[in-house]
Amino acid sequence: IFSFLCLLMNFYIAQKISIFYFSSSVFAIAWIGQFYGHQIEGKKPSFLKDLQFLMIGPAWVTQNLFSKKQL
Repeated sequence: IFSFLCLLMNFYIAQKISIFYFSSSVFAIAWIGQFYGHQIEGKKPSFLKDLQFLMIGPAWVTQNLFSKKQL
């Protein structure tokens, strides 16, 4: 269902604007938001210390989104 909704959303977005420009804009805004959050928190982003976290982060989020843990 999630994949279908993503494809449907991409279809409607592509009718108005290029998916590349839309995705690039969302990425840039989210990245700025992340750095703003680090500024509020008062901590430097950890991936600046260790590039490994930059690669592990998306895999960790994906694993947590799709795991079947019961809360």
